[in-house]
This record gives sequence, structure tokens and C-alpha cells, in this order.
Amino acid sequence: MKIGTVINYCVNDHKFLNYCVEKIKPFCNDIVISYCSKMFNGKEQDLSKINKFKEKYNEIEYIEFPYENSYSSNPRLGHNRCRLYGYQFLKNKVEKILFLDVDEIIDTDLFIDWINNSEDHKKYKHMNFKCYWYYREPYWQALQHEFCGSFHDINFIDDNSCLTGGERWFWFSDEKYGKKYVTSPENKIMFHHYSWVRTKEEMIQKVTSWGHKNDKNWTKEIETCFAVGFEGKPRKEFNGRTETVHNYDYIKVKPFIEI
Repeated sequence: MKIGTVINYCVNDHKFLNYCVEKIKPFCNDIVISYCSKMFNGKEQDLSKINKFKEKYNEIEYIEFPYENSYSSNPRLGHNRCRLYGYQFLKNKVEKILFLDVDEIIDTDLFIDWINNSEDHKKYKHMNFKCYWYYREPYWQALQHEFCGSFHDINFIDDNSCLTGGERWFWFSDEKYGKKYVTSPENKIMFHHYSWVRTKEEMIQKVTSWGHKNDKNWTKEIETCFAVGFEGKPRKEFNGRTETVHNYDYIKVKPFIEI
């Protein structure tokens, strides 16, 4: 089975890129890193880091596309374009396509075990994966689990389905062909999502250019968050919530990756 991976990249997530790539190399036939020439809020993106990365990983396909003003008001369109261009490159090369954001890191051994010993990818055309979710530091792991990454039969997606408002999660509305919260054959979690493992500046950059930027006043909440320390416990500054994103419960774990 030939597998291709499309990684959505921006410089704000660069610190995760090496981990993301190294963890998928053992099972991937083709890797595409797709990115816009600017941030989706229109700000200039420092491309020197990805250009340096290209020198080390010259076997990867890199797709850079120009910024459009529509991305500022609708960043999800930019997210979708990353995946669309990667899909177009891979559609005649592989049987399965894995869509990742840079901060979604795979446990390689568990994933290979799943490929070799699970019937999931034979039965379902669209899958996403149960994941651990982290906040502030790579050792603060939420007790609640989310899903991330998505894995598809390349013949069951097309250009139009890559461009929906539901982004990667559009395909899972069909229960016959889709499965959510996939785990290893031993029911182990295979993915780690470092969505909010960032400095204050990185968090602000994230929330001003991502698809949820209009959901709330993220910048104000981030300022409040970083005014005090984080110990994974409810805080009076947040009216008894642990944090402002989900209000998850946290435990301190040995980091899966070191940043």
C-alpha cells in the first residue's frame, strides 16, 4: 500500500516540522509540504526556515502558493488550498493520503502496527485518529481526548471535497465509509496534537490567522493566560477554568517530543 502525506505548514509551527516529518518517513512513499507565501492574515511569512529545511530534506515535494486577500477573512480557504495542492500532486502516485498539520505528531511504531494488523484502512475510506492534546508545554497532557489527522482512500476524494467549509472533517459525515477516533489494534492512541504548545507570541500569531479567529477575543484571553503560571489546575483568573480553550483536565507526563 502506497501512502502519501500532505503537511500544512506555516513558520509559526516550524519547531514541530522535523518531528512531524521524521515520524512519517518510515511508512510514507511521498511527502508534500504545502504552504502559502504569506500568513493567512496577510502578514509576511519568514520563509528562510523552510528554505533551510529543504536543503536537509530535498526528497520532499514543496508546494508554495501565492497569498490571496480572501484568506484574511476566510483562513479555512487557505488551509484547504494547502491540502488541495498536495492532493493534486499525489493523486496519481499513492493509494492512501494522510493529511496532517505540522503540530500533529505520529507514534510511528503504533501507526505501522495499525497499517499491518488492522482492517480499518481496508473497510473505511475516510478515517481520523484519536489523539492526546497538549497545552502550553509538551508535558501538559489533557485527560480528555480529541481527534486529529485524517487518512483517506485517494480515489474517494476530489478537488471539490478538498475545498469545503468543514475542511478535513467533511468526509466523516458518511458513517458507511468513515470512522472517527481510530486507535491502534491494542486500542492505543497513535497521535499527539501540540495545538497550544506555544509561547505567548506564537499563540497570538496562531489565533490571528487560523480558521477559528472570529470565534472569540482570543488575544485578550491569551494575555490573561500568560499573566499567571499554568499548573494544569483550575485558576481564579479564568473563573475556575483550567484554561480558556476547552477547560480540560491535565496531567504532567513524560514528553513524547522535546521542544
